[in-house]
Amino acid sequence: MQKRGFTLVEVLITISILLLIFSVSLPISFSMYRYYKESQEVDKFVIFLSALRRDSFLYNREHKIAEKDGVLLIDDKVKEVEGLKFSIEKPIIFYKNGTSSGGIIIVYTSNFKFKIEISAPFGEIKYEKS
Repeated sequence: MQKRGFTLVEVLITISILLLIFSVSLPISFSMYRYYKESQEVDKFVIFLSALRRDSFLYNREHKIAEKDGVLLIDDKVKEVEGLKFSIEKPIIFYKNGTSSGGIIIVYTSNFKFKIEISAPFGEIKYEKS
């Protein structure tokens, strides 16, 4: 009668291969997850900018976006955005008629840096990881 089952060597080799796969893929997966979570925060900020642009056009208001010491200023009032720091070279204005002065906003999260570009004159907003 022959016994069926795995030998100790086969089990050890299988476990070694699985550990090797996890040791390579787990850090990559964690980094991708961290990027995903932080890009969601930047997505929320881009949605806020879009709403600001829409508000300028619909309600005939001019909005100025600036930065001081990494803190965002909207119409010269501090806008707290948790977990994000900003860098804006020159103030960006959304005019009453729906156009924009255009400019670039650099957004720093805890681990990544994103570049948001607002084009002049139409105020198109796009962003990318830089």
